[in-house]
Amino acid sequence: VSTETRHYWSRNMDECERIYRSKEAAAMQIRKPIAIGCMIFIAFFMVKSIVEARARALQRQQRVDPNMVETYRAIHMLIRQLKRAGNF
Repeated sequence: VSTETRHYWSRNMDECERIYRSKEAAAMQIRKPIAIGCMIFIAFFMVKSIVEARARALQRQQRVDPNMVETYRAIHMLIRQLKRAGNF
């Protein structure tokens, strides 16, 4: 940077600040949509993972424990035998 350029900008600080603000505003016009897009992308995958985790939890809840089924059948068979014997 030449000394002539430095002297120009030191004398014209208002012009320098105006140019800086316009460049900053232009950069924000690019960065803001990108940042919002990233936030939406992250939020989408967060919600997706929560929904999938909930679905897996519900599937685990609805699954019947085979030991419980076997116990129920055994008790049910004993009750039927007792009814047949007339003791119940």
